[in-house]
Amino acid sequence: TAPGSDSMHQYAATGSYDVKLIANTPMGCSDTLVKPGYIRIHQSPVASILSQDSLCQPAVFTFSPQLAPDSSAILTWNWTFGNGQSATEQDPSQQVFADAGSFINTLFIADAEGCSTTVSKTVVVLPQPVVVASSDATICRGDSIQLQASGAVSYQWRGAVNGDLSCNNCADPVASPHHDAFYIVDGSSGLGCIASDSVAVSVYQPYNITVEASADSICEGKVVAFKAFGAPFYSWSPATGLSAANVSNPYAAPSASTVYKVIGYDSLGCFRDSMEVAIKVLPIPQVDAGPDLTISAG
Repeated sequence: TAPGSDSMHQYAATGSYDVKLIANTPMGCSDTLVKPGYIRIHQSPVASILSQDSLCQPAVFTFSPQLAPDSSAILTWNWTFGNGQSATEQDPSQQVFADAGSFINTLFIADAEGCSTTVSKTVVVLPQPVVVASSDATICRGDSIQLQASGAVSYQWRGAVNGDLSCNNCADPVASPHHDAFYIVDGSSGLGCIASDSVAVSVYQPYNITVEASADSICEGKVVAFKAFGAPFYSWSPATGLSAANVSNPYAAPSASTVYKVIGYDSLGCFRDSMEVAIKVLPIPQVDAGPDLTISAG
């Protein structure tokens, strides 16, 4: 009950409520008005947000509403996500969170009776580790090299062939590949997020060089073309008459018969091989037809 012509009352439970008004005059007269079921109190919708609690960066979350069984039909859905996006569908599309951190996501709903509720949920995007592996390297066949990974708590290496890594689950395995190798390391943070890096190891192999010459003999003043195969780098001697002494395909214009030697080698000095090629220089023939003659006609 409440006195006065205007009154306010808070209803704690749902249902229908009668309203009775008793009016009294200063002269002692009174009247009563009863309105059966005049006030109806509806249940506000009860909801919560379902989603993953945490994911590794970059994270893709799936959000959906969970309503109480006795909720009325929801007419309004307003989602506001911590990544700056919004949606008005009951089941919004997946949301991408590129940055690490905590993000609050809210859902406002309203039912057919005009009752509404706002709920929220905080999700966490876990940071990716920054995994850095050794720089690419070149070694001689038969040699080893120590690899190194950093930026994570634990590591797992992939790409080993025939046990050419001293360990697969350490930060610094020793690699002893017989051929060119490509290793990938997966680094895991203490929170379970994984990132990867890679390192390529090139392996110099023993080699046998071969040489092709455009001719084995030339006339004096002419040139001969060489082409060497099989090694990364070359050194020719003697350099006299060569267009270049440190290429695979020089030209030579020797003034006399010459034996050229080419050495094949690599940048690390792992292996060497050599080959010789002889070029014979032929003199230009001297032709003499004798003195000029004068004869009589007929």
